[in-house]
Amino acid sequence: MEYGMLSGKIQTFAGIVQMLLVTASAWMFVRACSLRLSKKILAFTFLFLSVQILFLQAVSDVTVVMTTEKKGTPLAHVAGHGPAGLVLSVLAVSVLTGIFQWSFLYKKSRDMITTRSIKESIDLLPDGVCFSTDRGMPILMNSRMRQLCTEFTGEGLMDTEKFWRDLRNGNVRKGIRPLKQREAAFIDTNGQVWDFRRSRLSYGGEKVTEISAVNITTQYHLHKELVARYERLNDVNSRLHHFSEEVEKVTREKEILAAKIKLHDEIGRSLLILRSYLTETPEKSIQTETPEKSAQTEKRDRSRLLPLWQYIVTSMQEGTILKEREDSLLLLKKEAADFNVDIFLEGLLPANPSVRNVIFAAVRECAGNTAKHARGDRLFITIHDTEENTEVFITNNGNAPGSSIHETGGLKNLRKMVEERGGSMQIKSSPVFVLHLCFPERGGNTEKSESEGTGIYEI
Repeated sequence: MEYGMLSGKIQTFAGIVQMLLVTASAWMFVRACSLRLSKKILAFTFLFLSVQILFLQAVSDVTVVMTTEKKGTPLAHVAGHGPAGLVLSVLAVSVLTGIFQWSFLYKKSRDMITTRSIKESIDLLPDGVCFSTDRGMPILMNSRMRQLCTEFTGEGLMDTEKFWRDLRNGNVRKGIRPLKQREAAFIDTNGQVWDFRRSRLSYGGEKVTEISAVNITTQYHLHKELVARYERLNDVNSRLHHFSEEVEKVTREKEILAAKIKLHDEIGRSLLILRSYLTETPEKSIQTETPEKSAQTEKRDRSRLLPLWQYIVTSMQEGTILKEREDSLLLLKKEAADFNVDIFLEGLLPANPSVRNVIFAAVRECAGNTAKHARGDRLFITIHDTEENTEVFITNNGNAPGSSIHETGGLKNLRKMVEERGGSMQIKSSPVFVLHLCFPERGGNTEKSESEGTGIYEI
């Protein structure tokens, strides 16, 4: 049966299908050109489009050829008198080929980076981004940046330079609050914190301006929490420092009291010996002892009294002060032992109690930092007395700091203590850690080294 002998409804349906197939073929050819595919694929899509156009022309002219005496195109004559099954089979193959070609182009477009894919990808970003020329004309902008611009300024982003000036000058809508801690950072009406940044780029020899908006709400709240914790820790540190001073004071008072008790007992013992010496009358000595024994007894009593009174006088003049300094060193050693840190001292501690307490505070802070940060177990203190100053150098055997040291917490409080006493403080982090303290007065000498050969001893 010839194709031209089929009913009009079948021929009309075939014509509609062929017309849709031509439209799809044209779209696929344009899509292949936009994707810049290989020449073979472009040639195949163009050939497929041409065949479908010719077949559409043949199918459309079949009715005219079969119902009138007019001559149609040769393709219409062939299609009209051709087998119906063959014509419909060609149409079905064309549909299947078109479906395969569309599937191929769809997969290619998903695997390739195109302008559309770039736009879709930046629209999915949670942060805002916009690229513009150096004159402020937008080139590429995602939906988030467009939304933020409308929310902050009340108008669309048409000029990035004007938008940036408004942000810098705080010309934003009511309800948008700027942050003092950051430049061009704002809190929107929903409580979200946005940080705007601008940078200059160069692409293909042309200057491009990038404006980005990053949501830093989480970082902002964490920063506020850290600041609050830091203030609480400073308060706790101050109270612990005060408590440490009180403990040291109470311990020192106990030791001083023990020294006074011991001194009191020695004085009492010496007074008893003196009383016994004074109350013994010569008559009693003559009656009980021979002259030779009496002379020996008197000499023995005098030999016991003289060094005892010398010891008492020396203890009253220097003993209490020395005992107080020994107590401070003893407490310092015990505190350092809690960190498993040994302290080595070279030089003489100053006699000024105020300066000495600052040095003890510095040693206490460095001992904790040596164990915690430097991973060391030895702390070295060197004290030099010049004609005008007392200089103190503190270092350790631990790891050197990786970067410059920021003075927070204990070091910050230590600097305040040093400057209140008219001194200066310097911190050196490379090649090794060194804490340098300088006080504008000579410290005198208090403790002496147990090893006179080296001048260094462990406390």
